[in-house]
Amino acid sequence: MNTQRSLMAIAIALSLAACGGDDDSSSSGSSGSSGSSGSSGSDSSSSNSLTARAADGYLIGANACLDLNNDKQCGADEPSAVTGEDGEFTITGLTQAQIDQGVILIEIIKNQTIDDDNPGVPLTKAYTLTAPPGSDFISPITTLVQNEIEKGSTAEEATATVKAKLGTDLDLTEDYVAAGEAGDEEFQSLHKIAQVTASILADNTDALESAASGAGISVDQLTSLIVEEVLNVLETIVEQVAANEDNGDFDPSQIANDIDDDMIDLDVDNLEDKVEENEAAQSAVEGDLGALVASDGINWFWSESSDAAPRTLEYGKLKLNDDDSLTDTEYEFDYSEGEFVEFDSSQGNRQVILTSAGWALEDDTIESITINEDNSIELVMATPELNETGSATQVDVSGLNVAAVLAKTGGMVLGLMLYHKI
Repeated sequence: MNTQRSLMAIAIALSLAACGGDDDSSSSGSSGSSGSSGSSGSDSSSSNSLTARAADGYLIGANACLDLNNDKQCGADEPSAVTGEDGEFTITGLTQAQIDQGVILIEIIKNQTIDDDNPGVPLTKAYTLTAPPGSDFISPITTLVQNEIEKGSTAEEATATVKAKLGTDLDLTEDYVAAGEAGDEEFQSLHKIAQVTASILADNTDALESAASGAGISVDQLTSLIVEEVLNVLETIVEQVAANEDNGDFDPSQIANDIDDDMIDLDVDNLEDKVEENEAAQSAVEGDLGALVASDGINWFWSESSDAAPRTLEYGKLKLNDDDSLTDTEYEFDYSEGEFVEFDSSQGNRQVILTSAGWALEDDTIESITINEDNSIELVMATPELNETGSATQVDVSGLNVAAVLAKTGGMVLGLMLYHKI
């Protein structure tokens, strides 16, 4: 098996065997909180309140509410307030259950809300921010954390994911505006990252909300998709902010526009496909590669494109048999023949690699498969330095535009196992 695609093939394994399970393949991604407005616990009275601040820079004149039904909108029957000086707001008349369970939502209102980074000038685009229940600071950064929670992560896992992409150990719930004004340079940088993030959120919401409404796409679905796209480019945002800080020429709108143009593939033509893909990813569950490779085997499809050559198309099957022998078949599309032909490993990569024993010819033949306790598998190669470990999440791709998935990932997304129920 070619080392350049072995783990990739498993990572985007397309299992054609019947996977069973529930036939309901769509999900809007439930929040980590129940969103109930009812009473629970020892305090069921409506005498509690929640005070917090909303910021990209401090946001003045925005709607703040507890999104009890998780629709990413402040409903008329949901507890709410309007943000004032320094983005502060207080929502009163709450039960403790509502505080504990209600996701905090900030609606930036077009031509009304003012971002204190640009005092006195109303924002011209609407968008929303969120934060986990009970938060006292709501920002583009907490929005990314809440999105991870809605995908099934715990608050701790969600925070760790966003911190890793930011490359920071900072407290993501801290008021970065106040900390930056106090002279903390790391929080000043985090504020700038939030500015770029907010600009991308606003630009895409403004460009797509009309098309989404016309296509029957809910506010929740559109918002989730846009936030997910931003999370995917967060590391690039961090890099660009750092580069512009070094140059002394920081323009968040320009950075956002450049990243949007180069890296975010959202438009009115592909919007419905993108929403469906995001919904499928939201409902993903951990995949048991060990059980799959030892039973039906992993059926995979892989594609990659480059400017200088036709698109590479490959598929195959990897199976661990009862006698511990392996079935490893691979096929590639031969453009001269106009059909798929079995891959000839003898014509594969003949490069050399530096091993513990010195220079040796690369040999990525799989000699054995080890099934780990965490459901991942280790591919043991003829050249040990090429050993790989694969893990996966399982996503139902029924009805999705698989070509769009492959175009988006380029065959280079690890940890994604696609399956189709038949």
